[in-house]
Amino acid sequence: MITPNSTENSNGKLLCYLCSLRNIKKKAKYGCPKCERGFHVECFTAFHHRDVLKNSPQLRASLEAVCRASTDEPENLHAQRQQQNDHTK
Repeated sequence: MITPNSTENSNGKLLCYLCSLRNIKKKAKYGCPKCERGFHVECFTAFHHRDVLKNSPQLRASLEAVCRASTDEPENLHAQRQQQNDHTK
């Protein structure tokens, strides 16, 4: 059962499961108190359609951008890290 991530149904600290797989620790808006997994709305949809994501790199990249936008993370961490490495040389 998916419920709002609140202390009424869980500890209120459920992290988005898909974001945590990408090492992004962001509190989810909704979650399942039984399995203790939270999801952002955008990530929840992706979780249930993951077969499509495996077959479409373009869709996967688009979804990554949407998920990062929902968590206020930079769109392209690789480019950001490369710029940081260039400045330290």
